[in-house]
Amino acid sequence: MQENELLRLINAMEPEEALRTLAGLVKRLLALLGEAGWFDFVQQLAGDAATDKVASMVHL
Repeated sequence: MQENELLRLINAMEPEEALRTLAGLVKRLLALLGEAGWFDFVQQLAGDAATDKVASMVHL
């Protein structure tokens, strides 16, 4: 399934329903990843804010 198909399905849902559905899917996918994959996903989700926080903690 392509990204545009997923977006079409998600856009057809109420926001709360879409988030519940996505949360369940992400939970299942994270169980398949190793620790590095899980960390990469969370870092991508947080965006630049995560990188900035990690960089600032290095200077402590």
